[in-house]
Amino acid sequence: LDRKIISLFGPNNPAWTDTGCENEIQIVGNVSCAPCSKPICEKKEHLCMQAITVEMVCDAAKKLLENNHRISDSNE
Repeated sequence: LDRKIISLFGPNNPAWTDTGCENEIQIVGNVSCAPCSKPICEKKEHLCMQAITVEMVCDAAKKLLENNHRISDSNE
């Protein structure tokens, strides 16, 4: 399928849940406790998801609309 995908990774490790799609941008919420792979946040603040900003997602969408190749982004 020729779909454009933006994948958000907080507690999940992108290496374990890779879609394999060429038109995918992976945004990773890089914080010290991630990836923890836990369904419920022990810190109760979900810092890994808070690290992913609206601006990061909008930038990824713009890149996908302009390009047709796989790009991996992360919050450094």
